[in-house]
Amino acid sequence: MYIFTTEESVIGSGISYLKIVAISYLFSAFSQIMATALRVIGKAKIPLQVALVSLSLNAVGNYLLIFGIGPFPQWGVAGAALSTAISRLVEMLALLYIVYARHPVIAIRNRQAFIWSKQFILHILPTSLPVILNEFFWALGMTTYKVAYSRMGIEAIAAINVAESIGNLFFVAMMGVSNATLIMIGVKIGEKQIPLARLYAKRFIITAFLVGIGMGLFEFFFAPIFAQFFNIREEVRQLAIYCLYINAALLPIKSLNMVIIVGILRSGGDTRYSMFAEMFGVWAVGVPLAFLGALVFKLNIYQLYLLLGMEEVSKLALGLYRIKKGTWVNDLTELH
Repeated sequence: MYIFTTEESVIGSGISYLKIVAISYLFSAFSQIMATALRVIGKAKIPLQVALVSLSLNAVGNYLLIFGIGPFPQWGVAGAALSTAISRLVEMLALLYIVYARHPVIAIRNRQAFIWSKQFILHILPTSLPVILNEFFWALGMTTYKVAYSRMGIEAIAAINVAESIGNLFFVAMMGVSNATLIMIGVKIGEKQIPLARLYAKRFIITAFLVGIGMGLFEFFFAPIFAQFFNIREEVRQLAIYCLYINAALLPIKSLNMVIIVGILRSGGDTRYSMFAEMFGVWAVGVPLAFLGALVFKLNIYQLYLLLGMEEVSKLALGLYRIKKGTWVNDLTELH
């Protein structure tokens, strides 16, 4: 927490939140794997229904435990963390029950599932390791952005947190499209229908662009209304609205990047190039621009947010180049 701020009250609240919410990551690890497996076998509604229940439980828990409604204690940010951990536990238990009771084809039934041959490991690692490294360094890059924002003061951090909280609603929608891309194209490649997989890729690119435009227009026109939901000073609210306008303009590009890098390239097993495109955008473009903008050019928060849009532009250029080249298709179902 000291990396981000020197405000003792903020540091204390952050520590109390992180210590509790850390427990939820174990539950999320199981849930995400089971949810993905259910989507792959065509049962995509089940993870959606369970997630809706979990999110609703989390929202209610936040309200009760943050403000101390009725018999519940007023725990503030610690209450929000506890609510998150409980909702993730419920989500994991629900998915475990559904998988083992109704879809045993994806359930682990014996110890043989944990016995991996050397051939299997050598087949899996070159594909999966770049994805793991990609996600880790992407998250580290987003954290580094926050360090740059923190050099601009508490108001800048507050404005960007509000903007990103609202922007995450649209990010989730784009993630849904990219996950659908990943599964549908991956299945077609596994079925040896390569021309159909390439056709799907083109159609999902068009879909991503249209979805991005639609969400961008929605966010742009409703940004002032969204910002009113937060109890913040008027100056901070105005900065957040400007950031939301910029994010709205970038949503078509962000949507394309999600589908191309996370959906198409990964579905074709082209995970090393996917990692390269993501890391280049974040670490070669985004992070240097973040610190140059904050420390050298002394930009305000929405000007810096606009400058960081160059990360998305660079990733889009790299992704489209790879799609056009056509070397992203690899059948991961074949052991060599």
